[in-house]
Amino acid sequence: MHKKNKVGVLPHTIFKNLIKDLTPGENSGMVINQNNFISFGSKHYFLATDVGSSFESPLNFNSSQLWELNSDTLVSRKVGTKVNMSFGSALKGDNYLFFPCQENAGDWETCVYDTTQEPSVNNPKLLAGNFNPSGNGQFSRLAYRNGKLFGAATKGDSAGVGIYEYDMSLPTSATNPILRLDVRSGSSAGNVTATTLNGNKLYIFDNNGSGSVLYELNLDTYISRNITPTNGSTLSNYAGYIGPDGKLYFSAFVNSTVGTELHVFDPALGVSTTNPKLVGDFNLATSSVLGMVSVGSKMYFR
Repeated sequence: MHKKNKVGVLPHTIFKNLIKDLTPGENSGMVINQNNFISFGSKHYFLATDVGSSFESPLNFNSSQLWELNSDTLVSRKVGTKVNMSFGSALKGDNYLFFPCQENAGDWETCVYDTTQEPSVNNPKLLAGNFNPSGNGQFSRLAYRNGKLFGAATKGDSAGVGIYEYDMSLPTSATNPILRLDVRSGSSAGNVTATTLNGNKLYIFDNNGSGSVLYELNLDTYISRNITPTNGSTLSNYAGYIGPDGKLYFSAFVNSTVGTELHVFDPALGVSTTNPKLVGDFNLATSSVLGMVSVGSKMYFR
C-alpha cells in the first residue's frame, strides 16, 4: 500500500509532530518537490495536493496547488488553485512569487502570487494573461531586478523566443511585457537555455542560427553585446556564475583534447581574444565545470 506523505519539516526547523494532514484518511496529501520550499519571512510556500493522488483516486485528483505555511503559528492554507502548477522554474522577487501554471488543461503560462495580499480569484493570477495564444506562453530562465521580471518567452509561432521584460508597476498591455533582446528574428528565433544576472547586466545563453552565443544585456540602457569567446572556444554545456570580483565565470568547450573548461569574462573590458578567456585546463580529459560557490574571495567548483 502506498504510504501517505505528510508535511512535517520546514527549512531550518525539524518538527517531531505532524503539522498538517492535507488529506484525511488513507489518501496521500503529496508534497510536490518536498525540498522546494520558497520562504518569505515566516511564510513558506510549497506545492501539494489535498485529495487522492492520481494512482489512488484518478477521478478525484486535484493536481499540484499552492500552499502557505506560517512557521510562527503553524497554520497552513491553500492559497492558489489552477489546473496545475510547478516550481520547476519558480522565482521570488520582492513580495512576489513567480511560477509556471496552467489556467486550463492546455498550455503553460506564468503565474504570480503577491505574498502581501490575501488569496483571491486574482491572486495568484496569470502574469501576462494568455501571452501566447498559439501555445505555451510561460516565461523561463527568470531574473528579477528593480520591480521588473525578465524571462525567455515567445509571443506566437511567428515570433520565436526572446528575452521579455514585465514591469510589475504597470498593467499588462501591448507594451508590457516588452521584447528586450532577440538575437535571431523570425519564427525559428532563439533557444535561450540559461541566463545569469549580475547587477544591471543579464547574461543570456542563446542560439543565433549559426550556433550557441553568449550575450550581455544592460538592463538600464537595454544595449546588448555579443560576448561569445573569440579565442576558438565553442559555447556548450553553459553554466554561468558571478565571482566575488564581479566577473562572469562560465564553462565553455575548447576542443576535443581539452574538453569543457572554465572561462572568465570581465564586464569592465571590451570583447577580445583575451576577454572572455580560458582560466585554465583543470582536467586533461573532457570535463565540465559545475557547482561553483564563492566564499569570501575564493571560489570552489568541481
